[in-house]
Amino acid sequence: EELSQDITDFKETVDSYEKDSVKSSDKDTLETLIEKIETAQDDKNLSESQKEKLQELLEEVKVLVDIIDEKKQKLDDLVSEVESLDEETVNENDQEQFNQLKEELSSIIDESNQHYTDAEKENAQKQLDQIAKLEDILEELSQDITDFKETVDSYDKDSFKSSDKD
Repeated sequence: EELSQDITDFKETVDSYEKDSVKSSDKDTLETLIEKIETAQDDKNLSESQKEKLQELLEEVKVLVDIIDEKKQKLDDLVSEVESLDEETVNENDQEQFNQLKEELSSIIDESNQHYTDAEKENAQKQLDQIAKLEDILEELSQDITDFKETVDSYDKDSFKSSDKD
């Protein structure tokens, strides 16, 4: 009787989570639920249908935890990639990588994406801000090169005098 109630409670708890909105803040609760289900599975008085139901619930919860881990890993990877970009070595060849990172980070921040906590979304925004800063550096560098080229081109090779060196 008590075990049947536990199984019903487990099911209600599992059903309260959605695959498309589970987030890292749910992980501790889900891991505790896994422990409770595994403990219930040790009961020697389980019927076959109870064993099957517990196993199904366990697998459902593990899928939810896997989704959380996958989403967290994605954000961690993006953060690492942005942090690996160096202001000293950034160049125009990085723009494609910037665009890809911006797209992925923006998808994390998107309001329709319910997999991330506010803190994780703030972290993603910080990474976007860092990319914008790097793009500004590239833009300045590009402008400096253009200015330099215009200055060089303004000199006529045939009329260049030693007094123009400065």
